[in-house]
Order: sequence, then C-alpha cells, then structure tokens
Amino acid sequence: MRIEWKACLTLACAVGLARADVATSIAALRGTGPGGKGNAQAASAWRELVGHGPAALVPALGAIDDEDPVSANWLRPALDAIVEKAGNERIPARELEQFLEDRKGGRMARACALELIRKKDPATADAFLGKSIDDPSPEIRRQAIAMALDKVPAEGADRTATLKRLLKVACDRDQVEQIAKDLAAVGVKTDLASHFGYILDWSVVGPFSVPEATGFGVKFAPEDNVKIKETISTPKGELKWKPVSTTDAGGIINLNKELADEKSVVGYAFTRIESPVEQRVVLRAGSITAIKVFLNGKEVYGKDEYHHGMHPDQHQAVVILKPGANDLLLKVCQNQKGQSWEKNWQFQVRFTDFTGAKVPLKVAPIK
Repeated sequence: MRIEWKACLTLACAVGLARADVATSIAALRGTGPGGKGNAQAASAWRELVGHGPAALVPALGAIDDEDPVSANWLRPALDAIVEKAGNERIPARELEQFLEDRKGGRMARACALELIRKKDPATADAFLGKSIDDPSPEIRRQAIAMALDKVPAEGADRTATLKRLLKVACDRDQVEQIAKDLAAVGVKTDLASHFGYILDWSVVGPFSVPEATGFGVKFAPEDNVKIKETISTPKGELKWKPVSTTDAGGIINLNKELADEKSVVGYAFTRIESPVEQRVVLRAGSITAIKVFLNGKEVYGKDEYHHGMHPDQHQAVVILKPGANDLLLKVCQNQKGQSWEKNWQFQVRFTDFTGAKVPLKVAPIK
C-alpha cells in the first residue's frame, strides 16, 4: 500500500511539473510584442511547447487572445505542429469538444479547436457546424452558414424561409450578397444598408483648406467643439453644417458632392447615436483618403493614407458606446488629387459586434 501511495504521489508531482512547464512556455509566447519583442525567448518556448505534445493543446488554445495577434501567430502554428508530430489518434477529442462548446471562449481559439477536431473526426466537426450559424466566432459562423447554404432547398417556400433565416445571421459580405441575390430571384428585396448597420444620416461641414496634403495634422474648430447651429469662420469665408443622408447600399457619403470638389482640404462629418446599453463594439469605416475618428470627444482611430483603395471595414477600432447619446465625429482629408482616379472623397461607417453583425443603436436628433 505504501508503494502504491508513493507511486501516485510521484505521478501527481510529474503531472504538476508538466503543467507548470506548459504554462511557462505559453507565458513566454504571450510575452511577445510588436517589433520582434521577445522573439528570441519565444522561439525556444515554441519548441518546448510543441515538445509537450497533445497535453498542451487545450492550455495553448486557452492562451490565444483575440486582441493579441502577435502571440496568437506563435500559438496557432504550435497547435498544428503538435498534432502533426503526435498524430491524429492522440488528439484529446473530448477535451477539445468541451472547449469548442463553450461560446464564452476566444473566437480564434474555438475556430482552431474546430479544425483540430476535424483532423480527427470530420463528422463531429460537421455536426457542430450544423448548429452554429449564429456562433460568436466569425470563422465558425462563416463555415456553418456555408454548409447551410449548400443544403438550401432548390425551390419552394422552404427555400425562401431558409434563406431568410440564414440572412438574419450572415455577416460576411459575400455570403450576405449571395443570399440577397437568391432572395431577389424569388421577389424578396433585402435592405443591405440596414442589414450591415451603416449610418446613413450625418451633418457635414467644409471644405477647410490646408497646404498640400497636411490636413491630417491640422486641427480645425469641429475637433474642439461641434456646434451644429453655428457658422465657422475660415480665411475663405463662413462655413455652415449641412445635413446629409444617403440611400447607398454601402452607406457611402460623397463629400465631393456634399461639400466641394477641391484639392488639399479637410471635411468633417458628425452624427449622434443612441445606444440602449453600454456596448463594447467594433467601429468599422471605409475611406479612400486619410481619416480620423473621434467618439465622445476622444480620438479613437486615425490613418494618414491616401488613395490606396477603399473597401468596407478597412479601418477598425474597438470602442465603448455608453448608454444613451454618443457623439461621433469624422475628419476626412483630401490631398492634391492630381490624377482622375484620385478624385474620390468619401466615407462609410458602421458599428458591429465581433462577428461583424450590426449592434442595436439608432441615430439621435441633433438639437
């Protein structure tokens, strides 16, 4: 009996030490940062983590942080290396399934868990996707909706009902547009601007002239205080805020049309939105020129870049919407625009959750 007790104690100590070693390796990987910070230690820790084998899979998944892409870039390939080295048969399937089922887990980590499960048991992975069209992980939701789209009835009321159900949860633009196209074929119209949650109503003011393309760093009156009812004095005359709305499916506001088609200028756009509760959301904007974003008087995003293309959601920032009214101010710059393709001066904005689905809010009247 004494020998058995000693053996159990030895095993428990070994397990404890192994877990501590795994935690140490993971901590080194999570200590990496931009500019190569911690890379030397991370390279050694990565090899150590892989050496721990399948027992390190779930702890490593739990360490993947959605808001720390640097360490995630170390941890994700470590998972593949562990599986490749150990073989699919040694994958701890039940533990991975439990990790995957917990929707409170990390979005990237759960998507990784799904792929690890698929390596061992594709049928289990597909069964999970069959109930995951509203999953909080964007990768999982996309896969689930893609699988569901492959099974949509070819015709009839069931086809229309299924497409409508999928449209409610679809977030990725290509899937939404495909579903909208299929619904249009049976006479059902989709309001894409509403579906994506674009802000359609604004007040704009400008243009404010600047030397060459220096507008990004030059502060004008709206950045200190937005007074919609008051005019703004400039060397070229008085400027007034102008209410504008758009019916564009992408929520695009054309500042050349609404303000002026001029070179080396700055324009501002303002709106007030009401949030029913405090929300941690993703502000997503598109602009082909330099842009700054201020939320409730605080700068939350900025990029001084011109004419490198515009696409939805190219500018993103995680922000907090407070309950009630929130003031949103955009500064959109224009440079010398010497070529015809440089003439575009426009923007689009929406707020979403982390899957890309619109969040509850409404544009409030400005008094």
